[in-house]
Amino acid sequence: MKILMITCTFPPRKFGGITRSSYNLANELVKRGHEVDVCTTDLGDDSNSRLRVRRKESLDGINVHYFRNISNYLAFNHRLFLPIGFISFIRENISKYDIIHVNDYRSILAVAVSYYSKIYNKPYILQTHGAMIPFFNKTILKKIFDKIYGKRILKDASKIIASTELEASHYVPVETKENIEIIPNPIELSDFNVSTEKGSFRKKYGLNNQKILLFLNRINKVKGIDLLLQSYAELGMNETMLVIVGPDDGYLEEINKLIKKLDIADKILYVGPLYGKEKLEAYTDANVYILPSLFESFGNTVVEALMCGTPVITTENCGNAYLAKKFGRVVKNDKNEINRAIKDILSCENYNIEEIRTYIENIFNIDSIMGRVECVYKNGKGASEIEQV
Repeated sequence: MKILMITCTFPPRKFGGITRSSYNLANELVKRGHEVDVCTTDLGDDSNSRLRVRRKESLDGINVHYFRNISNYLAFNHRLFLPIGFISFIRENISKYDIIHVNDYRSILAVAVSYYSKIYNKPYILQTHGAMIPFFNKTILKKIFDKIYGKRILKDASKIIASTELEASHYVPVETKENIEIIPNPIELSDFNVSTEKGSFRKKYGLNNQKILLFLNRINKVKGIDLLLQSYAELGMNETMLVIVGPDDGYLEEINKLIKKLDIADKILYVGPLYGKEKLEAYTDANVYILPSLFESFGNTVVEALMCGTPVITTENCGNAYLAKKFGRVVKNDKNEINRAIKDILSCENYNIEEIRTYIENIFNIDSIMGRVECVYKNGKGASEIEQV
């Protein structure tokens, strides 16, 4: 099958979330014998950087087309992606593909694919990765977009993929349940087979015997890090350290002001983004991982923490909250509830790491997930087209 994948960001950019999920999906499809092209932009790891790539690259067997953003400042800070040449590429090439998978929603990329898919009678699969909710910022602009373009993009999609039941519930007001498939994000579980030495993260940052409360994610308001800081300021456990790991997503300056206001700078360790083995070491040495998001359609980091044997605390607004119920705590967006959950977990006996990993591996079995994705792709095509693939 010849597949075109649309995503605003893609490796070698290092941010997680959609970037990582899109790559994992494309990589697995190539392994299963499909021909995969990806259209993306050159947004780097901050508002001032661009990916140092050619217009077309081969990445692990994936044909990646990188389009230069008119402004990476607008792309990074306002999610306004304006890739030069993308529309003409779609217009000239969309007829070559059997299926298009759009990992985006409110952007010119999704609008262009929706428009030309209809002209050339090509099916597309839509996966918004939690972007359906118009709250948190730019609410008015989002609602205007939804009225002009959004509902049509949803209606014209052959199928919509939601990563969790929670995310699926946000499509229902616009789409019928029959057109929504719930499929978890593909996660490369073999990444967690890297050997990590217990205590290496503690040693590197001089944390000694302190209890580590870990927040590892983008520094973004929607992740609830401000609530976590307010909660931690009232925790009253001097033997703990709140470790913050992740790239600035436009909110670090506000967080630094809040830390100063709360007078907790001596109890906070911000190490910036970590990747690969260093990230796994942070998870491994943490006593608890905390994700207090206002909304999280999936929550890759919840799975990552559990694969490292670390119990988790999430809000009930996290798609993977059901995992936290089994190996941690689920709380409301309330600082007192967060603190109670922290104290409960720190007073508990250690969780069985092998039990956690086995449970996660069964749920996120890559062959099962990819089989369901392929089924969605085939159902998005006409019967005669399926026979030719």
